[in-house]
Amino acid sequence: MTVAAANDNDTLLQKKQLVEWLRSKGGFFSNKISFQPPEVNAAAGGIYAVEEIEENELLMIIPENALLTAHVEEDWCSTAELLVSEYVKGPEASEFWPYVQYVFESYPHRELPPAWSESGKELVYSIISDYFEPQRFGQQGSCHEGSEEGDYETMLDAATRIVVSRGWHDVLVPVYDMGNHRNGRWHNMDQLHDSRTQDDFHIVALRRIEPGEQLFLSYNECNDHTCYGKEHSYLTPQLFADYGFVEQYPQRWSFWTKAGREYSEEKLLFDLDVEDTSSSTRNASTTTTPLVNSSNELRVSWISDEPDEFQLKWLDVHLKRLLGMKDFVMYEAERLEHSFEARATIDYYHALIVALQQAIRWASPSSFSLKDDDEQKQTVENTTTELEQESTSSCLDPAAQDTSMNDIHA
Repeated sequence: MTVAAANDNDTLLQKKQLVEWLRSKGGFFSNKISFQPPEVNAAAGGIYAVEEIEENELLMIIPENALLTAHVEEDWCSTAELLVSEYVKGPEASEFWPYVQYVFESYPHRELPPAWSESGKELVYSIISDYFEPQRFGQQGSCHEGSEEGDYETMLDAATRIVVSRGWHDVLVPVYDMGNHRNGRWHNMDQLHDSRTQDDFHIVALRRIEPGEQLFLSYNECNDHTCYGKEHSYLTPQLFADYGFVEQYPQRWSFWTKAGREYSEEKLLFDLDVEDTSSSTRNASTTTTPLVNSSNELRVSWISDEPDEFQLKWLDVHLKRLLGMKDFVMYEAERLEHSFEARATIDYYHALIVALQQAIRWASPSSFSLKDDDEQKQTVENTTTELEQESTSSCLDPAAQDTSMNDIHA
């Protein structure tokens, strides 16, 4: 049995069937939310408000009998094996069929980094080298021991990617896991309770949400034990490693500039956010990371101490290294078989350049003279413009090839 693929026209129907299935299990899905506003194509992804929602208003209840888990704590493989068995049962025998059909056939698990081509992974490693995260890009591990062959092995690999990317450790939470990720002021829905204290998942609004606004959860700053302690370790690079997209602003970056990764006190840690003067939080349905322009001014907020002179020199050296790689990165990206790999790699390459440049820019005025390097600033701006133009060329055009995946849960 092979894993089938649904076309875009099937996606909305499957999502509506999922809501019906959830309600049949005793769950709740508010009539004030929908999988897309009326003007957005069914394949766009995400959950949206169709009516005004008040702070703390209940959005969903995912009951215990709708959760898919092997009940082996933090054991992804057992849940992956259960997911395969439910898919093999088919629509007549599986009580989870609408969900397992969706995650196998419509969710783009083939675009997750562990399934990337070796050429795609090698290009990412050529960019990050030994200096940047994510050093484990494309590495996931296997849930089979090499004895299985053919379709089962293919399905188990797919199931493992699904559980790792969508699960709360070993637990899959249908429907709620279709929300997209964004932190900061955009993060507007979350669990009411830690999943260790209550069997059902109650999802509430964190603030007032206006009609047309997208609902965002957080993959690393959620109200659950699966997120605890991740706020300073599971950052923009790690999200890229697991999901294959560069998160929208705000982003959180860390750079080990001195003794090495084992000395966490030596790392630079900061948030990078955009002060967008052209739109409000209400217009939050975009799924792309904005480039820096006249209406998008970026700001660094330091979590660690600000960089000293040695660290600023380190940032400058590696910024120059990345800027010098532009032609190589674009050439190699155009040679990749899959356009989603090319686009994601270019997005991350660009995001690294911007993060380094902004870290230098927002260092204390007395720290180091590099922050006033007008020639370097112009080089960064030129590279940003060229990357934007290249990413919309025919070889990387989403309309010309397969569809990109900016936020992968939906």
